[in-house]
This record gives sequence, C-alpha cells and structure tokens, in this order.
Amino acid sequence: MDYQLKIKIQNFISRLPNPEKINYFLQKFVTKSLPIPLAEFKIKLSSIKLHFDNIKKYGVNEISDSVYYEIGAGYDMAIPIGMSLLGFRKLICVDVRKLVFEDLLNDTLRKFRFVNDPFFQLNETQKNTIFTKHNSGNTFEKNFNIYYLAPFDARNTKINENSIDYCITNAVLEHVPEDIIYELLKETFRVMKKGGIMSNVIDYRDHFAYFDSKINFYNYLQFSKQKWGTMNPDVMHQNRMRHKDYIKIVHDVGFEIVKEVLAYPDDVLFSKLKEMYISEEYFNSYTLDELKILGSQLVLRKP
Repeated sequence: MDYQLKIKIQNFISRLPNPEKINYFLQKFVTKSLPIPLAEFKIKLSSIKLHFDNIKKYGVNEISDSVYYEIGAGYDMAIPIGMSLLGFRKLICVDVRKLVFEDLLNDTLRKFRFVNDPFFQLNETQKNTIFTKHNSGNTFEKNFNIYYLAPFDARNTKINENSIDYCITNAVLEHVPEDIIYELLKETFRVMKKGGIMSNVIDYRDHFAYFDSKINFYNYLQFSKQKWGTMNPDVMHQNRMRHKDYIKIVHDVGFEIVKEVLAYPDDVLFSKLKEMYISEEYFNSYTLDELKILGSQLVLRKP
C-alpha cells in the first residue's frame, strides 16, 4: 500500500472514537494482517527467548521470585503469554490503550499449541483456556499470573518503588512520543529494584516502509519536524528518534548499559541514505553513521 495513502487512512482513524478498534477491524478484515501469520508468531517466540536470555545472563534475582513488567503488551499478548510460561512469580503487562481482542488471544494459544516448542510448556488448564470478552482479565490472572492494565500511563504507574525485578519493551519505545520517553524511563527506573534488568528491542526504521516497497527505511527523515507532526498518525506514532538520543536519555535517567547490539544497513541501503534528501534538522544534528543505525538491542541495569 502507498505510504501516503496509509498515512491519510490512519490519521482519519485516529480522529474517530475508539480508533484502536477500527484499526483492528481493518487489519483483520481488509489488510488481513491479523491474526499474525505463523512465521511472524515464530519471530515473537525468538524475541521472547532473546529477552529471557538477557534476563538470565545479566539479572541477579531468581525467576521464580521475580516480578516481570512489560510496557506495550500489544493486540495478541503473545510475548506476555510466552513469558508467563517461564516461571515468573508475577507479570504486570500494560498498554497506553486497551488493545487486547479475545479472538487474537485465542489464536495466540492455538499457535502455542501448534508450535509445541519445548521452551514454552502450557499446562492442561492453559491448553484448554478460552478467552471471552467477559473473562479475559480474570483468566489472565488465574491461568497465566498476568495482571493486564490498560489504559495505563507508564509515566505514573502507582507501582511501589524498588518492586520490579525485570522489565522488557519489544518494538515499543519507537512509538512513544519523544517528549514522554524520559518520564517513562525515569518512572521505570524508580519502580525497579537495584540490579534490576530492562531489556529493550528498538526499531529505528520508518515503519511505513514495511508496507510500501517504493520507499526505504529512512524515508521519514526527509520531513521537517513540523511536516512530520502533520503526517504522523496517533494509531501508529513514530518518534523518529535515533540511537544516540536514546543513549543520552538512558544515561540521564541513571541506567547502566550492559549490552548494546546495533543493526546496520547493507551497502545498497546505505547508498540510498547517502543519496536521499535529509531534512535540515537531521542533517545538521547527526552524522550519516548515526543516522544509518536501523535498530538496537539495549539492555539496561539499575545500579
């Protein structure tokens, strides 16, 4: 789909009541991108294993005694449900809006049963779970030990200080408005225990390039801040922050970086970046080597 058309549609949706429900309807019945295909589900399983490896490698607290906190649980709760099978004492999973849909939750459980990965062992109660619009909250707590909170402001959690052992975000922070990121991470720092680990995967690509093959992953860097403000839809907000912006905020908040893995373009994509027009705000504030970074794994520790 042409990205400019998609932007217009998503901006229209953003102005309507319950935009997340409309967006879900379009994704399910028009673009048919929901439920996610099995291949994409398996990528999510790989993401769970990545975050869990980071927690096991860099964390100090036993999983069975630990409280897990996830910011941005998503439509199908695949990552929270997968994490719930790994032995955490309690899982708190939050979204800025209530995004869960029961048919997607049931599809997630069907996929876990079908894949039958020995890393994720469903017990009999979990295998037989059926989510409905009347029972989803209680079922999360009773069968998966997940406390799902939405709508939820991660800048003001009301969670007790020094009570969270492990936190993850997975392709979430790039959707948080730039003026909110510091407050969100500062609050996360407050609620985490000393030695607590926060594992993040952040995608710096223009997400519209996933839908429109005519543009590349740097396409949105051509627009001024003012122009992008008129284009950027609320239902798929992209803050366009680059890696060094996150690093500065992480240090300002007080986290230590214990792991930093960066994704880089191949020569063809980097050539496109060098040849394209870049807005003055980005051209004057970043080197090409800073702009070219496509994503990161960033694992943080509260000292």
